[in-house]
Formats: sequence, C-alpha cells, structure tokens
Amino acid sequence: MNGIRISLDTNVILNVINKEEPFFDSSRQLLDKISDGELEGVISTVVLSEVLTGFYMNNDIKSSKIFKESLIESRTFIIMPVDTEIADLAAKIRSKDKIKLPDAIILATAILSKSTYLVSSDGDIIYRTDYGINIVDSNELMKIINNG
Repeated sequence: MNGIRISLDTNVILNVINKEEPFFDSSRQLLDKISDGELEGVISTVVLSEVLTGFYMNNDIKSSKIFKESLIESRTFIIMPVDTEIADLAAKIRSKDKIKLPDAIILATAILSKSTYLVSSDGDIIYRTDYGINIVDSNELMKIINNG
C-alpha cells in the first residue's frame, strides 16, 4: 500500500478523539497506518482548525498543543493550506453542489493533492462521485487495504 495518499475529513480524526462508533476502530487503524508511514496522509488546514476548535471549546489547551505539534512534526502527514487554487476549486464545487464551504475546501484539497482516497463519513461529501477521486468512509477503506 506504500505510495497511497489518503486525504482525511475532520470526522475521521474526531471518530478517534471522541471514540465514535461505528468508525472508531477503522479510523484509529487508518491514523496508525499513516503515523507508521504505511500510507501518506493529507489534511487541509480547515481540518486542523475544525479539530482544534473542539479542544478550545472544551478549554483543553494541552491537547490542542499536542495535536497541533504532532501534525506539524509528522513526516507522514502533509498539511495543505488553502491557497488560491484550492479556494477557486472549492468555490466551483460549492456553487455546483451547494455544500458547506469547509466541505468544499476539504474535497478540493483531496483532489488537488492527488490523493487516491478522501476518507469521510459526511453525507455532504461521501456521495460526490463526479470529481475523479474515490470517497469512502474509514470502514470501507480499511476493508480495501486489508484485502488488497
């Protein structure tokens, strides 16, 4: 599976932080595989912001710092900022599909990073099939990885 680039939606990370079923185990396994260098992970700065928001809302400054530093120092995660190319594609996606701006940015990031998969369980994203990227939830992706 080396060389496979996986873009992550916010909910994959939150599945693990909040121990949310039915995706907790598969999301944890996926994040472990990325951390171990078996897969390459991509996240938008929007995902970073959304995850950090939860920590700040809970006044959990320590966890926010640990999370942020672990991503920044990681050699297996690419953090993609929202540049003009991503912003333009996100605007096109949003105008066509009428989805929320953060979701459009996450989808545009996955497309422009040339990710093999975008992993999400968000109904606004998961059913988008006309962008040339495989969009699956973490349970589906782990089945693909474990059988492939």
